[in-house]
Amino acid sequence: MIHILQVNRVNYLKNIGKITDALREIDQMWDDIDVIDQPKVVLNIYELRADLCIMLGMYEEAIEYAKEGLKKARACHQYEDMFYLFTSLGHACLRDKRLDDAEENLKMALNLSQYTKNRGVLLSTYTYLGSLYLQQDKYKEAENALSEAIQIGDAHKSAVRLVDTYITYGELLHKQGNYQKASGYHRKAIELARKCNNRQKEHKAMFLLSKSLEKTDEKEFNECMKNMYKLQEQIYEEEEHEIAQSV
Repeated sequence: MIHILQVNRVNYLKNIGKITDALREIDQMWDDIDVIDQPKVVLNIYELRADLCIMLGMYEEAIEYAKEGLKKARACHQYEDMFYLFTSLGHACLRDKRLDDAEENLKMALNLSQYTKNRGVLLSTYTYLGSLYLQQDKYKEAENALSEAIQIGDAHKSAVRLVDTYITYGELLHKQGNYQKASGYHRKAIELARKCNNRQKEHKAMFLLSKSLEKTDEKEFNECMKNMYKLQEQIYEEEEHEIAQSV
């Protein structure tokens, strides 16, 4: 039971961007991983470790953890966990610019989507696929994947995951020169990120918003830059506080 509670806590810390704290919790569980007798808990730990490595830019490590988790999931026929791990593996490959591998793994995840109890988790898979197509300049495919993600997010109230979808959709619109609509999606992302208390994603969305405003509204652009500076100060103060607590 205690390991399930720890996994839930790590998920919460990950969702609000407290990566250092989440990794500290995972490290504690990792020491016990060989004696945990609940396969789903073990696989959740592998998935979380891969996701945290992605967030830290450690893509090679993320790929290795996801692959190792997939081996274990296949061995005990945990198809739902295979969906999650293929999504994590595809995401890691995407961030590492291995686009062909990313597409293959994300499509493998979608092939296993029938086994997921919570349909809302498909939002992330479609968002990563949309980001992949965006990088390949396949705008129509990107729009289709991201529209599917938004429909899922609206139906399942998946606010945490929907932040990334709005960010990516805004990037697509910006790349197409539709700066007004891009601003609208990045404002939505900022609002959701604030509700989720994730300052890192709020900052990313605000930065992308500033790029569109620079093209359309000088006054709002300057205001956005001020807000971004204030937010960066808050992030810095929180990081300093985390470091002080960990010493």
